[in-house]
Formats: sequence, C-alpha cells, structure tokens
Amino acid sequence: MTFVLVGIEALVRAVTGVEAVETDESGDWVTTSVGLLALLLLAAYDPLTSRFFGATPGKRALGRRVVRWSDDTPAGLLLLAGRSTLLVLEFLFLVPGVIDLRRTAQRPDGRSWVDRATGTAVVNAKAAPTVPPPPTPWRPEPWAELVRQAEGARARLARTVAPVPAGPLHDRLQEIVTRVAACEAECVRVADRGVQLAHATAGSDIASLRARAKQVVAAPSDATSTSLAEAYARELASAERLVALVALTERKLRQLVAELNSAVNTATEVAWSPSNDQTFQALLDQLDALRASLEIVEREAGPTTI
Repeated sequence: MTFVLVGIEALVRAVTGVEAVETDESGDWVTTSVGLLALLLLAAYDPLTSRFFGATPGKRALGRRVVRWSDDTPAGLLLLAGRSTLLVLEFLFLVPGVIDLRRTAQRPDGRSWVDRATGTAVVNAKAAPTVPPPPTPWRPEPWAELVRQAEGARARLARTVAPVPAGPLHDRLQEIVTRVAACEAECVRVADRGVQLAHATAGSDIASLRARAKQVVAAPSDATSTSLAEAYARELASAERLVALVALTERKLRQLVAELNSAVNTATEVAWSPSNDQTFQALLDQLDALRASLEIVEREAGPTTI
C-alpha cells in the first residue's frame, strides 16, 4: 500500500506540477491529501473487503472473522466501519495500539479495546449450517409474554449456576437446571396449544351468536325454525366452550409460570446458602410436580392442530 500511495503522490505532482518543498509548514496540499487518502483506505479496507468477500484476505487465510459479541452473528458494514476507524485512530498514536495488542494477547476472550468499545470479537470462522434452523414461531399476546417469562426463568438460573465451581453443589444445581429446562419446554407447548385455541375462536363473535339465537327463538315456531334454533344453540355452546377453554388455559399457564419463577428463586437461594439433601430433593420434587401439572394442562387443551 505504501508503494501505491507514493505512486499516487508522484502522479498527482506530475499532473499538477506541484513540487515537494521543505518548509516549516505542515506540508503542501498534495502530501496532506495523500495522507488523508491513506487513512481513508485503511479505515475502509476491513468493511469493504468483508462486505464483498466475507473477510479481509488475512482473516480468510487464518480462518477468522469479525462477529457481534452479543449473538455471534457477522458484524454489519456500519459496525465494521466504526471498528476500523477506531483501530486507525488507535494506531496513529502507536503507543496505545502496542499496549492494546499486548493486553489483547493476555485476555481470555482475546478482545481488544476496540472490540469492547464496538461490541465485536474476532473469532474462528464457522462453516455455514447445511440446514437452516427453524424460525421462531410468532405468538400473539399473552402467550408470547408467558413464553418469555419461562425462558427468562431458565436463563436466570443458568447465569446463577455458571460461576459455581465444579463439585457436588454444581452437580446438584445442574439437576435443577435440567428440570427447569424441561418445565420451560412444556410451558412453550402449552402456550402453543393456547395459540391454536385462540386461532380457532378468532372468528367466533359470542355476542352476535347469542343475538342471532334469540332472534330465531322469538320468531314464529315451525319445524324449520325449531331446527335452526337448535343448530344456532349448538354453535353458540361450542363457541362458548372454546372461549372458556382459552381463558382457562391462560390462567393455568400464568399460575404455573409463576410457580416456575418461584422455584428458580429458591434454586438461586440454594446456590448461595448452606443447604442439605432434603432441600435439594424437595426442590426437585417441586419441579417434577410442576412439569406434571403442565402436561395435564396441555392434554386438557386438546390435541394439536398444527
């Protein structure tokens, strides 16, 4: 790149006729322009090569790439541009860049100051999965919120258990994590049944059905009117049962999610306070009973239709 920039400067001077002179000034406009061009090319090198080729040639040769630290997804163009700009500024002053390189090599996660500032990391490139993961199903409220609460309870417990050193306590807590994960999965299944039931009742207007049934009953009675009234009555009764089942499933799931959060709170207390085998066993029994209750709610909600 140095040779390219020197060639560009020589070309500009040849075309414009500007000669390089030694003065006390900061430099002529050609040198300044070429210097700014050099900084621009350095800052644009990483984002542009990553945008068109997936990574810089050096990173591709080493099997590395820049990703978001939060979710391990490839960093976008704007994020890469910001990261490259900070790197250029850091190494302009040399000393901060050298210190950062040394500190980066000593850190367990291998992240530089710039990576920490931009929320990125340079990691080993992973082969793209041959089969894309299934998309997360869209759920309307309140079912989506109930699923988030169950997922949050499991994630909260996992964060509590992670720093516990290996040993009997960690092994016991892992048993609790396994039970909580099973309850979370069952909560998701119950919520999905609730979504299906809600979809089934979406076209049922109970007030309109009742008004229509009353109108037929009030009409002059004959064989046709009687049959129609009976049909309307059956339609209304089935719609009311479905609506009641949706409401009942939601109430039960709310209760059981609350119990799951309570169990996770107890597990957190157990992780950081003295306990005995009876305390652990009582918590495991509580989670097993909770999962059994969730399975009952799932069965009562009816067979899946999706």
